[in-house]
Formats: sequence, structure tokens, C-alpha cells
Amino acid sequence: MAEANKADIDKLTVFDGKSVNIGNNFSPEDRIIPFFTALRLCASLVAIINDTASPREFSDTEVMCVYIISSYLTPEMQIKIHLYIRTHYANTKERSAYNLYYLITGKPEEAITAPGFNQFTTSIFDENTVAKSLNKAKITQLITDSIKVLSSATITAYGHLLLYEAIKANRVPASAALLRKRVNPNKAFSGTTQLHEWALCRTTNIAYEYLCDLLVTFKTDLNQLNFNGYSPCMLAASIGNEKALNKLIQLGAELDITKDGKTAQKLAEENGHTVCAKMIQDTLKQSATSAPGM
Repeated sequence: MAEANKADIDKLTVFDGKSVNIGNNFSPEDRIIPFFTALRLCASLVAIINDTASPREFSDTEVMCVYIISSYLTPEMQIKIHLYIRTHYANTKERSAYNLYYLITGKPEEAITAPGFNQFTTSIFDENTVAKSLNKAKITQLITDSIKVLSSATITAYGHLLLYEAIKANRVPASAALLRKRVNPNKAFSGTTQLHEWALCRTTNIAYEYLCDLLVTFKTDLNQLNFNGYSPCMLAASIGNEKALNKLIQLGAELDITKDGKTAQKLAEENGHTVCAKMIQDTLKQSATSAPGM
């Protein structure tokens, strides 16, 4: 292993490449770990993650030591180590880390079949989980790559749930990967389709409109009703989501669908969203004047 430079040493609290200081939360006699002892600990955990060694218990001292030394490894392995520790050790256990760990290590069925499955789909795209895993760009890639190799049975059973959460979290690569695996964008989750969820999201993220284009490319129904009888346009108008409403109008979504006698325009007006109401009104006027015979 290459000798650490001073910046690495300062960052990792590795002193002279000979020992590792794991911090003041530990007693003085436990605080300093020989550098190569730390390396061996890290290597043993990597072997466990790679299924080339049997799982074993690590003490709090050993866990902290591995955390520090893992900074020398690739971003992929850093993420796997951090998630593994947060999955398996008493002081760090987190359900969300468990789910994400098994997805990116190619064992999604272990997360899916475990108790508390409903947390699986929400947690793997959770900002806090991703942020704690050191490298957002890399973990996004790992999630996307993992989705690409999910079995057909897993996709059939759970793909729409994963897509629902990917759309909600504004994850374009993961959404695209799921749609390319033939996940049906019109299959509802708790009575709500992917496009309904998209219409309810408020974000300035540049990927937001692209997600809608992506869904349309894969034959999403612009006018499908949710369990309450509302179309995506009606939901966008009712919450004042101007960006979503404008995009749906551009794509040709119907504006005259009613629920209890109320159109999208009426819902916008009732909720005080005058910009949305005027957007619909202007579109309807334009459609009327451009209709044949006018």
C-alpha cells in the first residue's frame, strides 16, 4: 500500500503510517492501534463482504478502526463497508442501511424477504442514507447497476414499488434502469401511479421534467386516475405545482376530467393557485380557438 501523504494522515488520523488513533471516545490504552493491525481488520471485513470469509463479531474499537482505514479503499468498497457496519453492529444498526447494503451487494432478495419489507423501497433512495454513505454519485451508480441485474421475479413482484420510490426521490438513473427492466409505469402502488407521485413532487431539480419525459417514453398514461379519482393534472393543479402542470399540458394531458364535478382548473381556483388556474384557462381558450370550424 502506498505511503500516505500528510494530507491523508491529517484526514484519516493515521500517524506516521505506523498507528491509527481512533479518537478520544476510547480509553487511552485502546485509542492507538498498530497500522498493520488496522489493515488486517479492514481486510477481514472486506473478505466477509465479498463472501470469502465467515461473518464474525467486531468490537467497537475494531469497527472504528475499519471506518478510518476504509478511506484508503475504492469508493465502492468504502460505501459497502460503511453500510455493512451500520447494518450489522449493535451501536450502529440502521434498517435503511441494511436495505441499501443488500441491494448494492447483489442480494436484494435478502432485504425484500426480511421483516419490514415496506422500508426497503423507501430507504434505498433516502437522502440521509445516501449522504451517510460518503459518495452520492457513486452510490447512485451502485444502485442503478444493482437494479440492472435484479432477477425477473424480483422485478415482477417489486419493481413498481422501487420505481415509485425512485420517482419520488427524483432519481433519474434508477428510474430509467427500472423502466428498461420493463417495470410497468401504470401499475399503482397504494392506488397511486408513478405519474401521480411525480405530479405531487415539488422540486427545482433539473432532472424533474426529464423524469416525466422518461415515463411518457415508456408509455405512461397521462390521464390515469388514482384511487381517489384524480388525474395527475388535477393533483398538480390542486397543490399549485406549476412546473408539473405546465409539463403535463405540453404533453397533451386532458384538462376536462372531473371529480365530483370539479375540473383541474376548479381545484386550482379553490386552493388559491391562480397561476395554475390561468394556465389551464389559457390552454382551453387556445384549444377552443384552434378547433376545426373556429
